[in-house]
Amino acid sequence: MRKSELTSQQQAANKISQIAKILILIAYPIVLLFVIFGADIQTADLITQVYKVDAILPQTDYLYLIINALVLIFPLLLSFDKKVHFYTWWPKLAIAISIVGGIFIAWDVAFTHAGIWGFNSPYIKEDWSIFGLPPGEWLFFFTVPYACTFIYACLNAYIKRDIFAPAERTIIYSIVGILTLSVIPRWELIYTSVTFLSTAWFLLFHYWILKTSYLTRAIFAYTVGLIPFIITDGALTGLFTAEPIVIYNPLEFTNIRIGSIPIEDAVYGFLLVVGVITVYEQLKPKQHNIE
Repeated sequence: MRKSELTSQQQAANKISQIAKILILIAYPIVLLFVIFGADIQTADLITQVYKVDAILPQTDYLYLIINALVLIFPLLLSFDKKVHFYTWWPKLAIAISIVGGIFIAWDVAFTHAGIWGFNSPYIKEDWSIFGLPPGEWLFFFTVPYACTFIYACLNAYIKRDIFAPAERTIIYSIVGILTLSVIPRWELIYTSVTFLSTAWFLLFHYWILKTSYLTRAIFAYTVGLIPFIITDGALTGLFTAEPIVIYNPLEFTNIRIGSIPIEDAVYGFLLVVGVITVYEQLKPKQHNIE
């Protein structure tokens, strides 16, 4: 077969591949809209009894605020590390957190009012709530992305080589496949479906359209951050308290938990953190993006 024929076949195959990718990227939002608007949200008492290690944290309506302070304090103090210089990230990071956090707050408000989750009054400043969200919940969308982006910055500063880059395709398609297949038998569970499908779509969009060089670094940073995330989200979901701060509708998620943490929370946190990192990196001058 002549070279010109091979080139022509390759171009046709590439065109078909691009069309297929576009159709897939369109299909995910359509399915997501079908899930959201077609959902018959079931009402139930929000769960207040979950697995716990011990009730070592006090019952106070300032607890959610205290947890946010603990999440933020060490990354904030270490932001002036001479190798990382994380404080230089602040202006663009503030924009990234505002954009992504704003989307997640809207999502949070909608799910709170729909009864998908809620907040346990003994542990929050209920009279300070705005749109149904206590102040600790508003701060969560700042403190957690800040702390996880700090981890991302530290890993980039101290580990120059992107060790997972050669396996990027396998990693992305594996995560997308697992999330998508997990929804099929549970599509009626709105927290599960919305979170898993949104994350799958975002990863494909990032990999196929943005085509950046830092996606596996962001995934690695979140993986490292899972240890403090489990401690933090565990504190919010009842691992260390008599009752959880954040309470869930048992009829709208899988009830698969890591200790006291719904598996959906881990995916939700992943989307939040990688979303913030993505917007931050897109705001940076192109020549400063990680190679």
